[in-house]
Amino acid sequence: MKNVESKTYRMYGLVPYNISPIQQGIQYGHAVVEYLTLLKNILTRQTCKPNQHSR
Repeated sequence: MKNVESKTYRMYGLVPYNISPIQQGIQYGHAVVEYLTLLKNILTRQTCKPNQHSR
């Protein structure tokens, strides 16, 4: 049986095709940070507060 540490996870995201690849990467990076913040809040059973940088 494999250890949990040996698993590999992937995350996919959709971004507009009509923006530059750099901007696509930046936009996707922001989405990953928001997702990880939400996941951390759920796993630590804290109340989910809106991100300060949200619009």
